[in-house]
Amino acid sequence: MRRSIRFIRKKDMRQRNRELSQKKKRLAEIQKRIGELDTIFQRIYEDNIIGKLSDERFMKMSKGYEDEQHTLQTEADEIQSGLQQEEKKSVDVKRFLAIVKKYTDLTELTPEILREFIDKIIVHAPDKSSGRRLQESEIIYNHIGEFDRSKVTLWKGNAV
Repeated sequence: MRRSIRFIRKKDMRQRNRELSQKKKRLAEIQKRIGELDTIFQRIYEDNIIGKLSDERFMKMSKGYEDEQHTLQTEADEIQSGLQQEEKKSVDVKRFLAIVKKYTDLTELTPEILREFIDKIIVHAPDKSSGRRLQESEIIYNHIGEFDRSKVTLWKGNAV
């Protein structure tokens, strides 16, 4: 059981760190480009004021830069929202593991314990296409969602 907990925690942390790193890198790139666009806009404005750039050309250029900046700002907002959700998920995994630790020596499965662990169970319609009746079900856990057991490797009965 403890190996399973360590496995879940390590796997979750590695995946989250990879994703967070990519998101933070993209956010830094976006913020840098937004700063560059501010500088560019200021320069074309000054060029327009001193007559180096026609009003018509200034309007076309500034519209393009403003559109790009708006698109980048929207993406930056989405990334920041995603980063906040990732932080919340990390806290949720800690809550789930706290519940797991609470019941390490479980001798009886009660409805109360099930409610603490499981959010919902989805039972799909049976499939009879193979000649046998197969029915898929999903267990959605509290705090962590669905746990993909296909990614757990068992060795001598223990998750590794």
